[in-house]
Formats: sequence, C-alpha cells, structure tokens
Amino acid sequence: SGPIEALPAGQVAKLHHLWQGEPSDVPVGFLDEALQLVKDHPHPVELQLDLKPYRPLDTQALARLVERLQPVNGRVRVTSVGDWLVRHLYALDPDLPLGTDPLLYLDLSWEGAGERGAPPYREGAYGYLDDHPLASRRWGSTADYLAARAEALWIQVPPDAIWYINARVLGRALDAGFDWIADLHDRGAQVDAWTLDPDRPEKVALAQRLARQGVDRITTNNAPALAQVLGVPALY
Repeated sequence: SGPIEALPAGQVAKLHHLWQGEPSDVPVGFLDEALQLVKDHPHPVELQLDLKPYRPLDTQALARLVERLQPVNGRVRVTSVGDWLVRHLYALDPDLPLGTDPLLYLDLSWEGAGERGAPPYREGAYGYLDDHPLASRRWGSTADYLAARAEALWIQVPPDAIWYINARVLGRALDAGFDWIADLHDRGAQVDAWTLDPDRPEKVALAQRLARQGVDRITTNNAPALAQVLGVPALY
C-alpha cells in the first residue's frame, strides 16, 4: 500500500487490478502500452489522458511526458483539474491538445462534500461549492454570478483547451439563466459534459437537453447506447 509513484516500474508491473475486492489476473497497464494501442489503431481515435495530482509536477517530469507523446502527436489530449498543470504543459508544447475541468473551483453541493479532501470546501451564497470571494455573499442574480465566475475561470487556462464540465453543473446553470456552453463557444472553446449514462432516464434527459444546447462532447460509460438514444454516431 502507499503512493504508486514511489515504486519502481518493475514492482508496479507485478501489481494486478482488484475486481470486487479480489485480485484479478489483469496487470496494471503502463502509459507506453496505451500509447502503442493508439498509434496502431487504424481510425483517428483520441485518448484522453487525465492527470490527477493536486500539486505541481516538476518541469522534468512534464517534459518527459510531452516527449513520450510525440509519436502520437494530435491523438492524445492531456486534461486535468489542475489548471497549473495545463498551463505548464502549454508552455512546454503549445501544440499539445489540452483540456481543463473547473471541478476544484466550482461544483455542486452534495452531502459529505466537505470531507472529500479537495477544494472547493465551502458552499457559497449561490448554493454552489465555491471558495471564491464572489461567492461569499449575494450581490446579483445567479446568472450574473455564474457569468463572472466563468470569466474568472477562463483566464486560468490556454484558449485552445477543451472544457470538461460536470453535466449537472451545466444543466443547473441553464436553469439559472446562464448558458455556459454558449459562453465558451463565444470564446472559441469546445465543451464536454460528463458523465451521462443511458441507463438512467434523468441522465438521458440531461444529455438530450445539453445536445440541443450544442455541447460538443459527452463523456459516458456506454457510448453506443447513449449515441443510439441521441440519434448520433458514437465516437469513443
């Protein structure tokens, strides 16, 4: 047990995934294996590589990552909730496809959110989890507040990054009169709504609503089934 990044590759290679609490015969995969699959794939698929650390990574580590992605240049999009990582990667390679998720700055309130160990920690005056001063008191409509927060978040990442936003946040913003999808489209950015699965009617309804609003991508665990419901080709 412990941080996997502290182990050498030889030890990690001996690890297997757990399935229903028991060790399986599926070994832990490595990035190079995934990149080879992408490189060999006959169709123009895009792999989303999501960086999870809530701390800076040193330039040497990120530079190694950028170098390893060169053979599949344009077919891997590196995303992160850490806007500092996205900016750092952009500085290393402005042509690297990137994505950002504002989850650490703006999220929906839910029971137990304060114990999740990552920001935002407080529920603001507008009912969102938001530690920003603009959320400390009500000073205008919810739509005005969301527009101001969207503008503040926009300047944190490169303009070509795709925005990966909680689908429920997008839906609730629409209810309040703020169309975050249109706002980002006006700025020249694409939007991905996550995560909407076809086995839950309320998720399907939200997917249909966001599709009508022009969302560019939808993250789902069952792309073929959701595509059938929406009447669009499945790209996954």
